Amino acid sequence: MTTKLFVVLLMGLVSLMNTSAQAQTIQFTYDAGGNMIQRQVQVMPPIPPGSARFGLPLSKTDSTEVTPPIDFKVYPNPATNAVTLDGTLPEGIREAKVRILTTNAQVLLEQVYAGGREQIDVSRLTNGLYLMEVQYSKKQKSTYRLVISH
Repeated sequence: MTTKLFVVLLMGLVSLMNTSAQAQTIQFTYDAGGNMIQRQVQVMPPIPPGSARFGLPLSKTDSTEVTPPIDFKVYPNPATNAVTLDGTLPEGIREAKVRILTTNAQVLLEQVYAGGREQIDVSRLTNGLYLMEVQYSKKQKSTYRLVISH
């Protein structure tokens, strides 16, 4: 009798777990310089109630995997007073947004970038680790780690 109760409770628990919301995992890939080059989202669809089979994960990729990100040069890194952003925007794109963020995604600096070589003043930032995003379309951006050391 105890074994039957345990099996019924276990089946109920599995059924509850199978009807929960979709599970997601996010995976980032970095190059040797520490720059993010790929982002992949993996979604596990919910399993219909009463189904004994387990679903297979579906893989969704965003535009950074379909179209490789633009490789901008960000130097010097670590930076003291200014950092140079050097690169070419994709064909048909006239300008991009450059943001410097904290590791908590708080935007500290935002400006327009037209391509080429441009210096960005970081002298007012305190020592630490920051993220620099260059967003050149709604779904495409390149992200770099930036260290400030005065």
